[in-house]
Amino acid sequence: AASARAWHGQLDQALAAYERAREEGSEGLPEGSPAMRALAVAGNNLAVMLERRPDRDARQTAAMVEIADAALDYWKQAGGWLEVERALYRCARSRIQAGRLLEAIDCAERGLRTCEQNSAPAYERFFAHVVAAAACRAAGRLEEFELMKVRSAGQYGALSIEERASCRDEVAELGLDDARAKLMSLA
Repeated sequence: AASARAWHGQLDQALAAYERAREEGSEGLPEGSPAMRALAVAGNNLAVMLERRPDRDARQTAAMVEIADAALDYWKQAGGWLEVERALYRCARSRIQAGRLLEAIDCAERGLRTCEQNSAPAYERFFAHVVAAAACRAAGRLEEFELMKVRSAGQYGALSIEERASCRDEVAELGLDDARAKLMSLA
């Protein structure tokens, strides 16, 4: 219900519905319950909607971070390393939007470690490096930003044409065409 209300522009009702669902779930969901996955997906979707909202107020900003964290917790129970890594990406993005930049960097670094520990494919590593770069840039850590940008470009170079098509926004966000050219000149 929370996702449906959010897609219909009823954000406050969506947040209330999600909170009610979390309260009901806090009484204990059985292991493997499909409700955990539903709460994870809905939390991720709500966090994205709040991130994209230009007129988000302080209450909604706090809810955005809390919901991204809740989705991560549910993915830890209902998913595997891939879902956890993607939830860490969302936690980092939400924190960037909330101005909680050191926390964003921490989430991004945890996502990168998850990729490393699980021999993640280039596609996942690309997004993990992109969010790390975005967090570093937002925090004013420009040397780290440049390093993550070049690493993002390296992962991008390993993607298939189909995978690259879904990365346009990230390529534009970081100006990866320039970073990729720099990487190629070093080879």
